[in-house]
Amino acid sequence: GRLQADITVARDARARDIARRKQPITGTSEFPNVTEPAPKVLKVTEPLGTSSEDPLTLPKADGGHLFEALIEAAREGHSVTAMALARGIAQETCPALIMRRDAEAFEALREAADAACEAAGDKRPVAFIATLGTVADFTMRATWVRNVLEAGGFLAPVGEGVVDLDGLVAAFKASTARIAVLASSDAVYDGAALDAARALKAAGVKALYLAGKPKDDATAEAYRAAGIDGLIHAGLDMVATLRAVQTAAGIGH
Repeated sequence: GRLQADITVARDARARDIARRKQPITGTSEFPNVTEPAPKVLKVTEPLGTSSEDPLTLPKADGGHLFEALIEAAREGHSVTAMALARGIAQETCPALIMRRDAEAFEALREAADAACEAAGDKRPVAFIATLGTVADFTMRATWVRNVLEAGGFLAPVGEGVVDLDGLVAAFKASTARIAVLASSDAVYDGAALDAARALKAAGVKALYLAGKPKDDATAEAYRAAGIDGLIHAGLDMVATLRAVQTAAGIGH
């Protein structure tokens, strides 16, 4: 089992880098096409690692017949394991090597969102990006967080950038989303994030996130008090983050 253990350590480290998008997968965790149709694939009916090999019967070890039977069994394609079992030889076992694709965690997120889309009559779940300030203020973060949300199977319309809270609320309601993400620069957040958060929560946002990190603990606490439920920023486990966003949007896993 040492080989399996070493592979598990390496695989888990790789999975953490993929989840944090330190190791991107183009088209899946980075630059996904949220509107592409799902390909039709064949279903695997027999789990990997199983065998349909029939039990093998061998003669007793006398007169050379056993050796001849083993040679014939090998010619017929029987495995060494089957021959050993037929001889009653105790088998040493170890964990199986499990085949996994790098993209599986993000694929599962996408499949959950696709299933919700189908159940809703081909209406894809929406996460509204509530932009504050000017285009120069919000474009970088809005583009980044939209990419993240689309990796989770969300449509992520980007607002046009407003300071007026009535306009922000109207844009959110028009999006039909239940989830919203504030996106702008730190400077704009300092003057507008708290009021925007309160207004969006009052308008019916089920779960509200902010793209970026608070500058200190006091700011983080103020965000929570204003109704911001979570943060989305580089370095997070995006698989776990997107799973939480999907759950908030009513998407089951």
